[in-house]
Amino acid sequence: MPSLRDRLKDRHIARWGVAYVAGAFVALQVMDALAEPMGLSPFFQRAVLVVIMVGLPATLVLAWFHGEKGVQRMTLGELLILGSLGILGASALWMVREDADNVVAPGRAEVGELPAPSVNDDISVIAVLPFEEFTPSRDELRLADAIQDEILTQLYQVRGLNPISRTSVLAIREVPLTTREIADTLEARYVVEGSIQHVGDRVKVTAQLIDPIRDLHLWAEDREFVLSDFFTLQDEAARWVVQKLLEATAAQPPLIQTSVADEDAYDAYLNGRYLAASRKEEDLARAIDAYHEAITLDPTFARALSSLALTYALWGHYGYGGDYASYETFGEALAMADRAVQLEPELADAHATRGYLLSKALAPADTVEAAFRMALALAPGSADAHILYAGFLAREGRFAESISESRQAILLDPIAPGRDSGLGYNALAAGQLSVALRAAERASVLEPDLMAPRIIQAFSLVLMGRPEGCLDLDLGPYDAVRAVCLHASGRGDEAGALIERVAASPGPRNAFLHVASYHAWVGDAARAMEALERAFDSSPHGLDYRIVESGVFDSVREDREFREGLEWLREGVWERVREARGVDRQ
Repeated sequence: MPSLRDRLKDRHIARWGVAYVAGAFVALQVMDALAEPMGLSPFFQRAVLVVIMVGLPATLVLAWFHGEKGVQRMTLGELLILGSLGILGASALWMVREDADNVVAPGRAEVGELPAPSVNDDISVIAVLPFEEFTPSRDELRLADAIQDEILTQLYQVRGLNPISRTSVLAIREVPLTTREIADTLEARYVVEGSIQHVGDRVKVTAQLIDPIRDLHLWAEDREFVLSDFFTLQDEAARWVVQKLLEATAAQPPLIQTSVADEDAYDAYLNGRYLAASRKEEDLARAIDAYHEAITLDPTFARALSSLALTYALWGHYGYGGDYASYETFGEALAMADRAVQLEPELADAHATRGYLLSKALAPADTVEAAFRMALALAPGSADAHILYAGFLAREGRFAESISESRQAILLDPIAPGRDSGLGYNALAAGQLSVALRAAERASVLEPDLMAPRIIQAFSLVLMGRPEGCLDLDLGPYDAVRAVCLHASGRGDEAGALIERVAASPGPRNAFLHVASYHAWVGDAARAMEALERAFDSSPHGLDYRIVESGVFDSVREDREFREGLEWLREGVWERVREARGVDRQ
């Protein structure tokens, strides 16, 4: 009987094994070289590694049974062994599937990626499409938009119905989609369609509630209203539609009702809402002008006051600079939010905006939390309230809650880039790098001209150990972020020269907010704090606290002087904002 050694030799086990290892080595090298340019996902790369590892024993088994000339039949024993290896490989792939999609920054606590909220039997997502207006009597009044806006305002307060934000609905307004395609795109359970037709001094409003999944019209009706007063018609038509929706869906009625007083002011407000949705600099500037017009026409218009305050804050958040980003403007915005709450205590948007401004001003946590809790109690279906609250939760290190609130905002406003951008920042702070990267990429797809999501992409790629991908991004004015990418790529001298130019450059784009990120990344705690002080000296936006909480600052986080300086800075920012607001209170 031949020995084991002879049998191994006859079956060429060593030759098969060496050939396989050599081929696997080449395959891994090719995959490593192509991973970045081809955008290979972490799961794909780990899957290839699992297949290679399982493939080696499978190759040796095949060599044992078939390496000797003439032995070609598959035996039961061979099939059992290969089947077991297949099951083992499949199990390994399942184990790495979730892990590969949740890359976490090294040295940071893993929060875990929470599942996206989904429609269930208790909470139904509803999309209210813009009403089609036939034979308009006055184009400038935009009655159809006004009725849609009022319907949404009331639905935000309904528990059991989550209305898709107007921003996302308008984004698909001109796209030729069927009702089912609209519902699928917005992930809506119900769709509301309607039209308006003017006949003399009367207006005929037609509305219908559609179940697109079952292709059923759950309710369809029309009603005539007297066009004696714009707001009376708007309010009555919206209340009628909402009441019919509540009856058809068995949802609870709205908590409160809101109203406005001036037609032209309301039209200017709607225009501002439309412009502000893109978050682009030129659109935000035009939105600010529109809100100013609305407030000039009606100084007691709480919705316009709240929206202007939020737009001021967004201007500074996106780094657009100028007077709108100053402490004076920030204090003015906070005063506007205070006044909006006083004028209309049940206006959820005003409470949410006030909470956001307080959070950015680094106000005490309990003060901020109270504002957001009130906003969500008044309007549980408000995408703005959820995404702004998520940012505060990230500030407080409550990352799991932050990501959950971010996802709820995206569910309610799925085609608005600001929601995904917010998720990206919050996930970056949580160390959930793959989540942050995907959210930022989606925001960039939704609005290619928006530069802020690229900051999230850049920092995520650097922290994931993929700085070359960071260098491929068009970072526009954010040269300090590019300097981080250069340093992470081993081009330290080039990075240092670039950061010095950025720090010395004049104008609103001199980006001290990201100069601090660079110095933190290279481990220079003193210069990072110096840059933070300069950033916060001109604006309370300074450096987004979610970036301070991210892995970019890990190298300096434990430095005692840096920690003390950061605490001193936080207190100082809040004091300056209170002074700018002109009211010394919390």
